[in-house]
Amino acid sequence: MFSKRLHNLLPLPFAALLTACFLTACPSSPDDKAGGETPCPRAEDGASLPSPVCESLSEDGLLPPEPLTIRSGRIKNGEPLAAALVRLGLSSGQSSEVIRALDGIFDFRRSRPGDQLRITFQGESPNVIEYRASMTREWLVTRGADGRLHGEARTIEASTEVAQVDITIESSLYEAMRAAGEDPSLSIDVADVFAWDIDFYRDLRRGDRLRLIVEKERVQGQLLRYGDIIGVRYIGGLVGDKTYLRYKLAEGGEGYFAADGQSAKKAFLKSPLKYTFITSTYGGRQHPVLGFHKQHQGVDLRAAEGTPVWSVADGTVVKAVKNDRAAGNYVVLRHANGMETYYLHLSKFADGLRPGLRVQQKQVIAYSGNTGRSTGPHLHYGMKRGGVFVDPMSQNFPRAKPLPEAELDRFHRQTEEVARQLLGLDGAPSRPPVPEAQTPASP
Repeated sequence: MFSKRLHNLLPLPFAALLTACFLTACPSSPDDKAGGETPCPRAEDGASLPSPVCESLSEDGLLPPEPLTIRSGRIKNGEPLAAALVRLGLSSGQSSEVIRALDGIFDFRRSRPGDQLRITFQGESPNVIEYRASMTREWLVTRGADGRLHGEARTIEASTEVAQVDITIESSLYEAMRAAGEDPSLSIDVADVFAWDIDFYRDLRRGDRLRLIVEKERVQGQLLRYGDIIGVRYIGGLVGDKTYLRYKLAEGGEGYFAADGQSAKKAFLKSPLKYTFITSTYGGRQHPVLGFHKQHQGVDLRAAEGTPVWSVADGTVVKAVKNDRAAGNYVVLRHANGMETYYLHLSKFADGLRPGLRVQQKQVIAYSGNTGRSTGPHLHYGMKRGGVFVDPMSQNFPRAKPLPEAELDRFHRQTEEVARQLLGLDGAPSRPPVPEAQTPASP
């Protein structure tokens, strides 16, 4: 992209010569010996944005009289932009000139370590300075006909495409995404859609299949980020066949719904963590610290310290206690129908968390840790029903309100094409979902 901009800034004959230099050696000068060639040098620092430039210039009057050089690098930690410019070859006066050209155009407080700089010199004079903060945000400083430097912000437009992704599970959803050539971060978005139905550690079986229709945002052919998952279907040996379609309701808001209009949401999530597996189950066990047999009134979920913990349901904070001898930092939430949930051994609470605060399902309330009577980083997750501790992983909860019957026709019209694509998952016939009572359902 930078080479294209430089090409556009130069006179046509010189731009054509530079293009040729990208592919071969620069043309030899008239004084070169027979058979000799002058190669095109590369950026001086060997850097993040290398580009051949031709410093052997002809003397036919069409080319600048002084050679071009390019220097590029990245902003270092704690380094002001002005200092980075000097490090890359500008004098203090030239650096000040660039800063003045960007004044009011670039917020210098937004300069971050890792941002890219590229400076094109003609002789000792900087003629083009490019600053890139991301794939879609950059600033350009060029020397105008008046001899002064002028700055401008440049936004590169991203294009959005709708893509189909097919996955077969061999070990984990994360690794399956990688094997399919996708960014594994997409697995987090998939787990979010199925947060009420599938525990992606406990419920996966080898050979399970997944198809999703997802938006991909690209810049110049490169993936910038994933957009919305428009539809997703999972066929699992344990969980059965589950398909959800993204839909914007007529009255506002949006969500995921099955083909019959049933909501993907339930009153409780299956887990307070997006990705985890159980290291200690509910019930009697040998206590790892105390050493004797003791009732374990919850489940232990493996989680690195600092992992976000979300509320499994709408509720109110009853307790937010720090430094309890056994539980460490812990939170208790009260939910509808006499339900309570417990989150123990936390490293810290979310900002503003306090007793009496109303929280929503999927809201981050704290971060996992290793406080209290604990042998390693994890989250103890407990649940009370009617004042009695129960196994949180064996509970069934009703789904949220389905789509109104009057809206089903509109829903089917808008999701018909995506639903058709999902039905063709590896040519598999559509199977009826496992009845709710048979699906391992837990918050």
